[in-house]
Amino acid sequence: MPSSGSLKSARRCVGLCLCIALPIVVVIVFWPTIYAFGWHLRYGAESSFKGKVVPIPLGWTVLSADESKLTLIRQPRSIFSRGPYEFITFQTTVARTSSSEAFSNWQRSMAFLYKVPEYEVIGPERVDDSAQSFCITIFSARWKRAGQMSCWLENGAWQAEFLGKRADMAQFRTLIRAFR
Repeated sequence: MPSSGSLKSARRCVGLCLCIALPIVVVIVFWPTIYAFGWHLRYGAESSFKGKVVPIPLGWTVLSADESKLTLIRQPRSIFSRGPYEFITFQTTVARTSSSEAFSNWQRSMAFLYKVPEYEVIGPERVDDSAQSFCITIFSARWKRAGQMSCWLENGAWQAEFLGKRADMAQFRTLIRAFR
């Protein structure tokens, strides 16, 4: 039969192990959220890209930036979070035609890509009062919680794409309006 001293010692040891292990487990489980928070502390809430300022919402980070495209990713809350994963891209376009012809081509390509009955296509809808920026929203019957937005910005000089949760589409619209 163990003595009361050895039981106290064992309890102390278990308590110490829990005090050390619990924070480590919490950091591991919530690493994506901690990473996103640290990213924002280091880089701030916006990114410059090709002479434009792109707001970076909290929880999002820059995944990649090259000469033609800036890609943002929404970090999951924990290592156990499940999709849909969310991405936003901004890219410049090469205007080879007039802006009205480019706009018509963009509309036709979106209608062609998502012509099957499985998709519900809404738009184009005006992003702001300038009549220079529009978005088309695409929903799939199979993925109820997810959606896609394709945006034609500044008379076609820029394109922006969103792929992710329907609930975050309003945040993307706000981001598009703040794009300057």
